[in-house]
Amino acid sequence: MSAFVKPMNPQFQTQAIERNLVTGEDVLPSFLAWRRMGLKCALVTLVNIEGGSPRALGSMMAVSSEGHYVGYLSGGCLESAVAMEAQLCIRDGQNKLVRYGRGSPYFDVQLPCGSGIDVFIDQAPDDRIIERLMEANRNREFVSHVTNLETGESQVDRLPGALEIASQRDGPFFRRTVIPTVKVHLIGAGPSMAAIAHLLSSIGFILDIATPDQSTYRDIQSFGLPARQMSDPSHAIDTNVDAWSAAILIFHDHHWEIPVIQTLLHSACFYVGVLGSNAVAAKRIAELHNAGVSPESLARIRAPIGLIPATKSRLSLAVSVVSELVSEAKLRGFVL
Repeated sequence: MSAFVKPMNPQFQTQAIERNLVTGEDVLPSFLAWRRMGLKCALVTLVNIEGGSPRALGSMMAVSSEGHYVGYLSGGCLESAVAMEAQLCIRDGQNKLVRYGRGSPYFDVQLPCGSGIDVFIDQAPDDRIIERLMEANRNREFVSHVTNLETGESQVDRLPGALEIASQRDGPFFRRTVIPTVKVHLIGAGPSMAAIAHLLSSIGFILDIATPDQSTYRDIQSFGLPARQMSDPSHAIDTNVDAWSAAILIFHDHHWEIPVIQTLLHSACFYVGVLGSNAVAAKRIAELHNAGVSPESLARIRAPIGLIPATKSRLSLAVSVVSELVSEAKLRGFVL
């Protein structure tokens, strides 16, 4: 690695920035932290792909004038070169659209997949735009970040509902769609609850956990995770269930399930996964049908839950359940 680009170190990285798989994709907290340290910083955005790419349009890096960077635009073959180019842009006070890979003047920087990508280096983003984007994330707003690649001017527009609007370039403009972090309502009891909660928390999804069982409550708290004790099904869901929310029900005492599922099926929740065998699932569907739930709503239920059949441990069940949830979120563009 060139001495011009410095590897991240714990002292330079702001202590307040929590790192997990979700927050690790968000470079904006590091950008603002560096700016508040008095450093000049650039934002680098992937704005065009010709051929294949391990990263999606709109992926970002943040680069400081000291050469530190977070985020990634490739499988690891490009980031140092991008960081050096961004430092030059900061030094010269000029934005730049740079091609790497196929058709690039940089013959020493090649992409193994043989593709070509364009990245936009904004050497002086408006802090107010960055703060607005972070505010939108906190408030679970669905927004687009539109940048004029010729002038560097940006704006943030709120988008209606949960429309499937992909990040894309349109002439001199690039629109990066910013989606709220997936929120998971985990409801139930038993040894598997804590394992699922721990795995979801490690990924970085937002959690709302409720259980009627004291032992499960203690088990979840042992992982340092907050949970609510519920005395009846009406207390299962404590917050708004929006279009970027998922629900996982892990009950072995299935009488709790019916009213909770009915509430979830009346929400915009994109995933409803429920524990139980095929026989239990069939009985549950019959009960919900008799309670007046439509066939269209019943089709939203994922049961038996998970990608791995007949799991026999909380480890395999947790991996199975979380894998199915992440797969569904990816299909909808909620994770990359």
